[in-house]
Amino acid sequence: MIHTTVMEEIMERFHHSIHLSIGLTCHTSGLSLPFVGQWSTERYRLDYYKQAVQWAELGCMDAVLLDGALLPSHLQETKGVDPVTLAAALTPTSKHIGLIPTLATAHYEPYFIARGLASLDHISKGRSGWLLHTPSLQAEVERSGELLSVTRKLWDSWKDGAVIIDKEAGIYARPELVQPINHHGTYFQVKGPLNVNRPLQGHPVIACGIAREEEFDTAIKHADWIVLHAADASMRQAHYTKLKQLAAANGRDPNQLRISQLIHIEEINNKASTHSMSNVFDGPFIGNMDNLLHAMIHAIDTKQADGFHFVFDHLHQHLPSLIEQLIPELQQRGLFRQSYSGRTLRQHLGLQRPAAIL
Repeated sequence: MIHTTVMEEIMERFHHSIHLSIGLTCHTSGLSLPFVGQWSTERYRLDYYKQAVQWAELGCMDAVLLDGALLPSHLQETKGVDPVTLAAALTPTSKHIGLIPTLATAHYEPYFIARGLASLDHISKGRSGWLLHTPSLQAEVERSGELLSVTRKLWDSWKDGAVIIDKEAGIYARPELVQPINHHGTYFQVKGPLNVNRPLQGHPVIACGIAREEEFDTAIKHADWIVLHAADASMRQAHYTKLKQLAAANGRDPNQLRISQLIHIEEINNKASTHSMSNVFDGPFIGNMDNLLHAMIHAIDTKQADGFHFVFDHLHQHLPSLIEQLIPELQQRGLFRQSYSGRTLRQHLGLQRPAAIL
C-alpha cells in the first residue's frame, strides 16, 4: 500500500507525470531460432511498427526509441530497416509521441546526422530525438564527442528568426543569422552552415542507454535523457544519484536531465511475482500488473528513476495490456498524464528548448 503523503511527494516531484517510453528493435541479431521467421516476415513491414507506435500514443507515452531495445554493442550493427527512414515513415501515422531513431556516432559524419535529424524534427513538428550508443574505445569516445559538438553547431548555424521569406525583396533568410561554423578539429573539418533550418526543438532530444559507470562521462556531457540498465535496486539508486550529481558538477541543471529505468517485459500473467518490490527489475519481468505497478512506484519513491523504458519479448501481446491496465492505474494516482499538453518531445519530457550555442 502506498501512503498518501508519499504519493503527494512523488506527484510534487514529477509535476503529476513520470516518463514512459518503449523500445522497438529494427534488426535481426541475437534472436533465438523460433523468432527468426517472424522477424523476416513482419519487421520489414511498416504496419508492425505503426501498430506499436499507435498503441504507445494511445497511452500518452513520451516516445518510441527505434532500435531502442538497447542491446549490447556487439549486437548493434546487424541486418534490418534503417531507424531514421523508419522514423520518417512513422511520422504521419502519429501526432504526439516522440520518435527517436538510433544513429551510431562511430559510423556517420556530423553533417549527415545534423541534416537528417533536423529534417525529421521539421517533418514531425518537433518530435524527433537521437538515441546514442556510447563507444568504449578512447579514440571512438573522442571522435564521438567531437561529432556531437559539430552536430550541435550545425543545428545552430541557423539562428532563430533567420527565415523571413520576403517575396517582394526576394529574400528567404536573413544572411547575418545563417553563418558557417568553420570547425577545424582532430576528426572533422566542417565549414557549414547546414542546409536545413534550425530544428523546431532547437536541438532534437539526445537519449543515451548506459549500463556501466564508464559510460557516465559521455552521457552527462551530451544526453538529455538517459536510459539506465543497472543490475539491482541499490545500484540503480546509486547510479541515479551519481548521474544527477555529475550533471550539477558539469554546470547542468539536474532537473533538466531525465533518467529512465529499463524494464524488460518477458511475461505478464495473473500470478504474483516471487520478487520483492526492490528487485522486480533485476532481470526480465515475469508477473502481474499489480506487481509491476507497485514496483514502479517504489522505484520512483526511492529515487531510482524519473520514468521507465519498456522493451518486450512479445510486443503486440504485452504492449496493449500495459496501455489498457497499467497506465490507467498510474493516471488514477496522478502519476501520469491523462492527455498530451505539449506539442514537442521536449515539452513532453519537461526539457527546455536550448539557446543557439554560436
